[in-house]
Amino acid sequence: MRIIYTILLAAFFLASPAFAGAEKALLKEVTGSGDAATVAPTVPADPLGRDSPRGLVSGFIDAIMKEDFEKAAQYLQLSDVPASKRVAHGKALAKTFLDSLDKGGWFYPSAMLSDQEGGKEGEDKLSADKDIVGELHAKDQKLQIHAIHAKITNGSFVWLISEDTLDQVDKLFADVADTEPLINKVLPDSLTQTKFFGAPVGHWVAALALMVLSYISCWFLILTLLGFMKNFCQKKIAGTGVHFLETVRVPVSLYAAVWVFALSCLWLDLSVIVRQYASQLNVIVAWTAIALLAWRLVDFGAEMIQKKINSQGRFFGYSSILFFFRRIVKVIFGTVIAFIILDNLGVDVTAGLAALGIGGIALALGAQKTLENFIGSLAIIIDRPFHIGDTCKIGGMTGTVEDIGMRSTRIRTPEKSIITIPNGDLSNERIENLARRNRFLMQERFILRYDTTAAQIRALQAKVIQILKDDKHTTEEAFPVRLLGPVDNGWNFEIFCYVEISDFNENLRVQHEIFLQIIEFMNENKIYCAIPSQTFLPAVDQVGAKPVAQ
Repeated sequence: MRIIYTILLAAFFLASPAFAGAEKALLKEVTGSGDAATVAPTVPADPLGRDSPRGLVSGFIDAIMKEDFEKAAQYLQLSDVPASKRVAHGKALAKTFLDSLDKGGWFYPSAMLSDQEGGKEGEDKLSADKDIVGELHAKDQKLQIHAIHAKITNGSFVWLISEDTLDQVDKLFADVADTEPLINKVLPDSLTQTKFFGAPVGHWVAALALMVLSYISCWFLILTLLGFMKNFCQKKIAGTGVHFLETVRVPVSLYAAVWVFALSCLWLDLSVIVRQYASQLNVIVAWTAIALLAWRLVDFGAEMIQKKINSQGRFFGYSSILFFFRRIVKVIFGTVIAFIILDNLGVDVTAGLAALGIGGIALALGAQKTLENFIGSLAIIIDRPFHIGDTCKIGGMTGTVEDIGMRSTRIRTPEKSIITIPNGDLSNERIENLARRNRFLMQERFILRYDTTAAQIRALQAKVIQILKDDKHTTEEAFPVRLLGPVDNGWNFEIFCYVEISDFNENLRVQHEIFLQIIEFMNENKIYCAIPSQTFLPAVDQVGAKPVAQ
């Protein structure tokens, strides 16, 4: 069994895209391409970070933060500008482009930009050498900011802001320098003239204030809508609807605040530097809100299903399955959201996934028992030999199931101790579920002495049948109370019936009362049970004259 688990897990990781991607990346690093037979010269990385659209935007923002417009100009495509005028024209164009971004434009958050050398390669319906990295809005017109994979003077290819975009910026934003940002009209000069990380200090302060105000306003708005629905739609919504609204209120408020904050920053003409850093935070907060919403919806859905199960009296039949898959969904979704947030923070998630793919073989060899237990837990959940709360006999142990986990199951013994059994071992055990019995078998035999008369046996039989009929917990079926025949030391008298009770302790109480009545009748009628004994016949010597006692 363990060998099979190892082979399956190893095959999965070897066939997985992550492993294949890691293998290809490793081969590419060694040989220069994905083909082992091809050896290409190593191309040095661009010192300005223009190897990808994400690097282009990050480098341009970094340059304008330092107000180094000569460096910022190197992120613009200026191939049609004569070399003698390129520096001066590039600096002026970089300032104009920055002003256009401040007055109604933005770059996409880093997570939305490709970090690959080839860009998105046609995913945005553009040619393979172009990507969309942002947008500009002016004069009721929308302009996409295109990045182009172009060849520069040293012969290498880098990503630049395309000439087509820059030409349209000159036309649409020719007079943009003469207008003052709206936020500067309400801020004191000391906050607009002093800069921090390339943007006015007042813009950073305004962004922090907008974050707080956006969430507070959205929180009160959702709270007001919730109160309105409670007051005027109580009959239609009832308790379930109100509980649902309470469940989604916080994540919806948080997600709405993200949009309110982003639109407010754009409306107030905050610096693109502030908005670019805020956009990364916005994406993280938005995904956090989505994660919180999904987390709460999982709990809400599980609670609704649990109530339905309880109302139908099937709690022990489905609650453990629901509880298990509720955990699984939360773990999977939480892992996905964590990878998304890490990607937005700039962590190389692809490299991490590739490393996981390569480490899959080691995991397959080292986690055989863990995998076996996990598969065993799935077998228990699907086959449902027992549920939480059931009393079971497992091997030579009897106890009550308290928890069914992804690795093990916990059993509470009659001594009130906890026994933890790995699910891989448990799935191979013989399990007797005592909680699912709707009746208990009562099968007892009395050995009556040989000197018991036939009349006494008939009287005992009639009395036992009457006792069983009078008891409301025993069945009305045939009541086999009979004499089975002689045994070594007496007559074998049997009682065979069912007690219609599902509780084990109540069954013992019923049988206790029945036995007491039988004992009273036997004592009154001088009917006795045989005492186990053995009789040894005397041995005879070889001559046969006298017996010899043994």
